[in-house]
Amino acid sequence: MTLETTTYTLEKLVQQYRQYPAIISTDLQLTYEDFYQRITRISELLKEIPLRENDTITLVSDNSLTMVLFMWAAWLRKLVVTPLNPSFPPTQLIAMMKNINSRQMFVGKNYLPQLREHVTGIYALKDFLYSGNDSHEFPATQEELALDAPHPATIIYTSGSTGSPRAALHSLRNHFYSALGSNQNIQLHPGDRWLLSLPLYHVGGIAVLFRTLLAGAAVVIPPDRKQLYHWMTKFNVTHLSLVSTQLYRLMNDFNQAPPATLKAVLLGGSAIPASLIREGVDKALPLFTSYGSTEMSSQICTTPPGASPEKLMTSGRLLPYRELKISQNGEILVRGKTLFLGYVKNRNIDPARDEDGWFHTGDLGEMTEDGYLIVHGRKDNMFISGGENIQPEEIERVLLQWDGVTEAMVVPVRDVEFGFRPVAFIAVREDVVIDDTELRLFLESHLPRFKIPIRFFDFPETFRNKGLKISRKQLQSYAQEIVKQK
Repeated sequence: MTLETTTYTLEKLVQQYRQYPAIISTDLQLTYEDFYQRITRISELLKEIPLRENDTITLVSDNSLTMVLFMWAAWLRKLVVTPLNPSFPPTQLIAMMKNINSRQMFVGKNYLPQLREHVTGIYALKDFLYSGNDSHEFPATQEELALDAPHPATIIYTSGSTGSPRAALHSLRNHFYSALGSNQNIQLHPGDRWLLSLPLYHVGGIAVLFRTLLAGAAVVIPPDRKQLYHWMTKFNVTHLSLVSTQLYRLMNDFNQAPPATLKAVLLGGSAIPASLIREGVDKALPLFTSYGSTEMSSQICTTPPGASPEKLMTSGRLLPYRELKISQNGEILVRGKTLFLGYVKNRNIDPARDEDGWFHTGDLGEMTEDGYLIVHGRKDNMFISGGENIQPEEIERVLLQWDGVTEAMVVPVRDVEFGFRPVAFIAVREDVVIDDTELRLFLESHLPRFKIPIRFFDFPETFRNKGLKISRKQLQSYAQEIVKQK
């Protein structure tokens, strides 16, 4: 049986890969047969809760075996799953629940006490655990779960890097085709192991669940997302997904060759510093750079296997089941089988696409002659300083070329004479001390003077606590306060 010639159902894939590992954690390893038995049992337990098909439920938990099993069980019941960032305060979590008309919340043990007093329909995820020791034959749930079905499956809140987070609704089909196209580019086989290094409230985390299932590979769930190199070696990981900060921390943890089992490191989330890519290439990491979005169910473009260092500086080529074009004003437009159903707000769904079905990403970019995407930045990030247009991402790319800079973000602050002026927040390696004068001379050799930041600040660590991406809007407000005080 091949995926090209069969109906894509969860049950058929479980039957095909039944003795291969499906989920690996520090506690135990589940085969696909074990995995299916457990999610079927959880699905039966969900019948005791007043839920109907297409009802929306929310999950508040760190990544865990129970959470992964529960999500698949909920999809068996044809429920819409909304994982939320557990670091958000209760008031924000409740507001997000109300926005999507969710009445039930399922919570990890670390967050149950603080949320119980705020939510009425609240349940502990641990109550849905199944040990696997019961000899009872659990019946299959209703009809088979078609993975390419059009019915809604998840609501993922966008990062809100340029404003308030929006609730993006996806179907099973969206996630299925996202994974299918990814697997045609980054080969994944039965027995391979993909480390769940991204949170499940992020579309990149959800994508790992579908990629591994379609290939008969295993999801590896580490107890934390900090000691990546340790978990990679302990679990013989073959694949992992990283954002820039994680890549930097990973390369700090090893000085020689990567683990022999490693086949692919998929990079995304934001621009990756050129210095990090060069260092990764030097250390023989099998890197893949990409461009993606929540609305397109993760990757849109990705570099092919064995891409040259030059190509790794791009966002790669368009993956199958996606379409992309550049508008006349340089905006990246996308559509295809991975495009989400729309934004949910107060029980309504906004399809968020034009009359031809294109979603306007708000990102600016261009395609090279050989089909590689180069992303320039977001339309709404551009500002005017003294009559000149400034795209912050252009300055950030140059800053990231300076040896030792691991992260950079440029934002505008108000200025009486020029309207706005750029300031920069930068993070550097622990062994690096930045000399502002030298850095300015470097920037002047690459940029016109009006684009040189007037101030350089250390990256505030407190802004990293809310998710994978820093809110540019919040950082701009913070910068304005600092400038006022000095």
